[in-house]
Amino acid sequence: MTAKIVEERLRLFLLGLSGAMCLGTIVELWLAEHTEQLLQLLPFILCGLGLAAVIAVLRRPSRPTLWALRLVMGLAALGSLIGVYEHVASNLEVVREVNPNLAWMDALWTATHGAAPLLAPGILVLAALMAIAATYYHPALGNRDAVTRSKMVSDTNLGASASTQQSADGQTGFGGGRDSQSTLYECGSPAVSRSG
Repeated sequence: MTAKIVEERLRLFLLGLSGAMCLGTIVELWLAEHTEQLLQLLPFILCGLGLAAVIAVLRRPSRPTLWALRLVMGLAALGSLIGVYEHVASNLEVVREVNPNLAWMDALWTATHGAAPLLAPGILVLAALMAIAATYYHPALGNRDAVTRSKMVSDTNLGASASTQQSADGQTGFGGGRDSQSTLYECGSPAVSRSG
C-alpha cells in the first residue's frame, strides 16, 4: 500500500468521523431537548453547517470547498467555547441560588460539575480539529507541489554552494581544507588525528 493511499484513507476517516460527530451531536441535542432558548439552537446550526461542509468536501474536494470547511469548522470551534461558557454560567447561577453565601471559588468549582455538562460543547472542537486536520496538505489545495518545488530549488542551491566551496578549498565539504574525520577525533582528550 502506497503512502498516497494511506493518506487518502486517513483523510476519509477523519472527515467521516467529523461528520458523524456533527450528526451525532444534532441527535443528542434534540433528544436532550436543547431548544429552550434561542442560544441553544446555535450548536444545531453549527453542526448542520459542519456536516454540510464535510459532505461537500467528500463529494467534490476543491480549493473553495476545503477553505469553506476550514471556515465553518473554525466557527464551530468558537461556538463550542461559547457553549462551555454558557454551561458554566448556567451552573453557577443555580449554585448561587441554592447557596448564595458560598465563596466564589467554591461556587465556581461546584458549577464545573453541575447539571449542564462542562465539556459537552467540546465535541464541536474535536469535530472541527479532525476536519481541519483532514485538509492539511490536501492535494486539491495544490500547496504540496509548491513546497516540493521550493525544496528542490533550495537543495539545488545548496548543492551549487557546496561545489563552489569544494572548488575554493580544494577539499570536499565545508571544513576549510581539513577532513571531517580529523575533526571528530580531536574532540576527545588525546588529540588523535586519522588524517595522518
